[in-house]
Amino acid sequence: MLKTIRIAIGIIAAGLLANVAMAEPNQIITSCNTIISSPGEYTLGGDLICIDGNPSTQGIRIAADNVTLDCNGYGVKSDTFNGTIGVKGANAIIRNCVIEGVNPPGWRSQAILVYETENVLIEGNTIIGEYEGISLRNTRNSIVKNNIINSYEGILQYSMGHFFAWDGTGNIIRNNDISAEWGINLFGGYGRTFPAGDPLGSGPEPTVHDNLIEKNNITASLVSVALYGYCENCERDNNIKNNNLYGSPYTVYDWATVDDNIWDGNFWNPNGEYYLNSSSGIGAYSGDSNAAETPIVCGPDSDDDGIPNINDKCPKSILDANIVINGNDSGVKNQIFYSGCSMSDSIKLCADGAKNHGKFVSCVSKLLDDWKKGGWISGKEKGAIQSTAAKSNIP
Repeated sequence: MLKTIRIAIGIIAAGLLANVAMAEPNQIITSCNTIISSPGEYTLGGDLICIDGNPSTQGIRIAADNVTLDCNGYGVKSDTFNGTIGVKGANAIIRNCVIEGVNPPGWRSQAILVYETENVLIEGNTIIGEYEGISLRNTRNSIVKNNIINSYEGILQYSMGHFFAWDGTGNIIRNNDISAEWGINLFGGYGRTFPAGDPLGSGPEPTVHDNLIEKNNITASLVSVALYGYCENCERDNNIKNNNLYGSPYTVYDWATVDDNIWDGNFWNPNGEYYLNSSSGIGAYSGDSNAAETPIVCGPDSDDDGIPNINDKCPKSILDANIVINGNDSGVKNQIFYSGCSMSDSIKLCADGAKNHGKFVSCVSKLLDDWKKGGWISGKEKGAIQSTAAKSNIP
């Protein structure tokens, strides 16, 4: 049996390595099935169409740590079960890509497949998938933000199986526009504990926990957000808050067996049904008073920032496209936090409370540290805002 398994693995590996192009650092990628094996910055010289009927043929596979792939608006399309763009390396960045996954015969596709790694940033992409848009498999401490996703499953985060040992934890899914049948799915293992002596290893399956899902706009023809828990603690301590959820027939479906997932400040389709785990652990369906959260239907929004007044801590936000300080444009996008306050609102509070210029710059610096740590801005953007603050005449 083990010999048969080894032969099968060898055949798969041979298929994966056939017609592979190895990419060098800081180069333009021009061919399908390219493996990035060295750290560096990479881009595309044009669209890649990688449809050949071979489910092993990827568009691009990131196999090294510390890789940035900026597609400059070009597209990658393939019919693979390994991800049109597959990511195994840590500290990877994927941005400005149009990525499409087409189902290979008898398999399901992923436009982006990230597996058993950490600290990956996926931002500013357009994702089109016949099945999974972005799949985070046993991935931790990663950020998925500001993407447009149209697929059968928008974002799937799951942790299960012998081959993948990591929990799916510490991830942030923020500010994505998703159109799908299933918007965002969090799926832990079946809770099995494999016995000692099992040929593939022993121990419990990994779980999905302590993830943040916020400020996403999700239109789903089945379920906006789903948590599937087939074991105790499979999905726990996840924060799902301040999302716009328009799912039908189900807006949300929380089937976790524990009740410590937090649902807070989400705006739900008033016509959609929902199922939430209750404090009793039995579950609450639609209007049950034991539900973890009562649906909040969108109401008046004075500053038109997408956060209804009922939850908006800054109902008269500064909504300039970029962060502007004392008339100087930093060139950095002025994002709105789930509280309803914009970045510019926060900087204005620093200006209003500062006794001198040094205090103002120091206050802004602390804000920027927090924003960068939370994944809202990059190091380059932090520097641009800090420089603009320092050059201002405030107060």
